[in-house]
Amino acid sequence: MPSAGDIVETICSALRSKQPASLPFARVREWLGHDDPEVRGAAYKVLSEEPHVLDPHPTVDDFVSLALEFLDRTIGAASGGDWAYSGYETAWNLASWFNCLALDPSTPRPLVDSIVGRLGALYERLDENSRETLVNGALEHIFERQELRDLFSGWTSHPVLARAYADSCLWGDKGGDSPLVGRGQRGPTQRHPGGNDDRSRR
Repeated sequence: MPSAGDIVETICSALRSKQPASLPFARVREWLGHDDPEVRGAAYKVLSEEPHVLDPHPTVDDFVSLALEFLDRTIGAASGGDWAYSGYETAWNLASWFNCLALDPSTPRPLVDSIVGRLGALYERLDENSRETLVNGALEHIFERQELRDLFSGWTSHPVLARAYADSCLWGDKGGDSPLVGRGQRGPTQRHPGGNDDRSRR
């Protein structure tokens, strides 16, 4: 059984080489469920930013499912590490890849709707601190764009999600704009979802 350090080094080696199809996707999927947050973070780095090194290349459905599972496990994390993500870092990443995916006309609408549904279900079961992280780190930036906000309109009549919707509107309604999604962005900047959070330590 390899140690957490050995696994991270294996991932780092693939990231450094950037060699296509050099890392089995099945292993990365397994590592995303590892007990060590450093291993999970390194595995997510590959999935979200360097998917070309995976064999086989993950489908968009693969990415969405694993990214939402990662969000679920990480949203409550107070701080990150060398590879571990904090809740806010994961939320920022969500805002970036959701923008890319939802604004891509080739993305099936049922997939986007399913993401909205899963985010709603996640919000409902989170504690107050994690709800705030999801709203401030992701949803308020997604809601900067009216066409993305409209995807969540069903939340307005929900007994719990109506609050999330209202809170998420505040930033954009008061003029907030960000490079994560921002009104100045014209659309997706990459074909595969998974935004680069530009953390220099990685």
